[in-house]
Amino acid sequence: METEGRLNLLIRYSIVLFLLQFLTSCTQSALELPEDYGSIHSKQLDDSNFQPADLALSCAQINEDKNALRDQRTAIRNNIVTSRDGDQIVGFIASVAFPPLWLAVDNQSDKKSQIKFVEMRLDSLNQLVRFKSCFEASDFTSSISEFERDLSELTDLKSQNVITEEEYTKLRRAVFERYYPDGF
Repeated sequence: METEGRLNLLIRYSIVLFLLQFLTSCTQSALELPEDYGSIHSKQLDDSNFQPADLALSCAQINEDKNALRDQRTAIRNNIVTSRDGDQIVGFIASVAFPPLWLAVDNQSDKKSQIKFVEMRLDSLNQLVRFKSCFEASDFTSSISEFERDLSELTDLKSQNVITEEEYTKLRRAVFERYYPDGF
């Protein structure tokens, strides 16, 4: 009888640990949307919105920085997706057989914070492009391809269950506003 009670207690603790790990590993708040600088009632951009080093950048340098940040973001996301399968296997084994294995699951919070930093930097550079009026006819074509690439990345993240439907909707809206601040 005593061993049966211990077994039930172990099962209860395992379930609680599983639920806690599940909740903490899957939850991540959506990124903050950048401030509104494009609508009718928006506030105007000025020098105070940017770092002096950013204001010194040329339009070509801004574009290079944006491309490098996008590549960095893609690499970080690929890294997260690659290690996720192993973490899921460890989580399954931990929930079925050996609960202390939960400690081996990597929540990737450092990589998620890196993505957040990259996204905030991209938002800042996109606002700088708007402030400096860096758009030319050739930029419009590249802007469309960047827009399509960003939407494709979001769709991939949604299909891989990295982001929720709600986060996808918010981020998709942010992508539209980033590339089409004045609407279509």
